[in-house]
Amino acid sequence: MPEKRQKDIASANKRAKRLRLSMTHAEKKMWKLLKQVPDSHFRKQVAIGPYVFDFANHGAKLIIEVDSGIHRLPEVQARDADKEAFAKSQGYRVFRFTNEDVIGGPDSVFAKIVEAVTAPHPFIPSPPVGGE
Repeated sequence: MPEKRQKDIASANKRAKRLRLSMTHAEKKMWKLLKQVPDSHFRKQVAIGPYVFDFANHGAKLIIEVDSGIHRLPEVQARDADKEAFAKSQGYRVFRFTNEDVIGGPDSVFAKIVEAVTAPHPFIPSPPVGGE
């Protein structure tokens, strides 16, 4: 089993590298937005385990996915659900935006991302008060 897992991870890394070179129009627009988020560091086409996610901020444990119309298909939704469940099992929050959201309402998308980055992560406990 460990060999298959390593192959899956190696395959995801290769796929991520290839996808970085062929981003969609909406992904390019999202990338421009993410570079403007204060005090954050997003990466594009990020391999996490056997999956590739559009964007990730490891410090904020936040993943951003930009979905085209194909993501409305039941078989793609099932694959997306598995992918999202894996990300959540690794402690990440997943935000999904449609191409239309990114292209037609970038200000709203940007505001949601800034809020997510600046809000405390709901799964990471706050440090004890008073150094206890």
